Amino acid sequence: MVRNPKSWLLLGLAAIACARPPARVDQPEGSTRLPILDPDYGESRDHPAAIRPGDRLDSLALPLADGGAFELTDALAAGPVVLIWIGGAEHQALGEWVRELDRALAQLEQRSATLVFVRPIEPAAALRWATELHLQTPVAGDPNGDLARQLDAADQAGAPLEFAVVIVVDRTVGYRKLGGRRPDLDELLAVLDGEADNLRCCPDDCAGSPCR
Repeated sequence: MVRNPKSWLLLGLAAIACARPPARVDQPEGSTRLPILDPDYGESRDHPAAIRPGDRLDSLALPLADGGAFELTDALAAGPVVLIWIGGAEHQALGEWVRELDRALAQLEQRSATLVFVRPIEPAAALRWATELHLQTPVAGDPNGDLARQLDAADQAGAPLEFAVVIVVDRTVGYRKLGGRRPDLDELLAVLDGEADNLRCCPDDCAGSPCR
């Protein structure tokens, strides 16, 4: 039986269309992805009055776990300061994140950045925590809530944030992330390198999702 050539052509086009891979659908940015320097990124619904980009930190002196004190003014004289507030319950995932940042201490120092972990506990207890995690990064206690009050790190019921990351430049907050998804090293380095303008991330629970 002789088929119409047009029928063969239509069948061929249909086969090609079926074999063609589906078009890629980009995830909308909107409320799921925000520029990480946007004030709405990194906020906490439970802490609506918490610190925001553009806010200024007052002078701060915190007792270091191994003696002495961390002075914010002195640290800022050398460059940006990355404050990592650990206020919630300790658990394995949080400890692994802390150790990952601790291993990157040299990369931060290359950028003249000072990294400090801060716990809302007495220096002796902070030292035990640092020793258990084998940290090289300075760890400070905040037993009197001096930093907590500036971060507004507790809600009206007194529940602390699990963590807060604040990058301070010349006393001004250039970046902050309060709870939710823990920011990885690349995100923080992008801020320090001035390459964060086009970087978008999920502000909440989106572990495993690409940021770019």
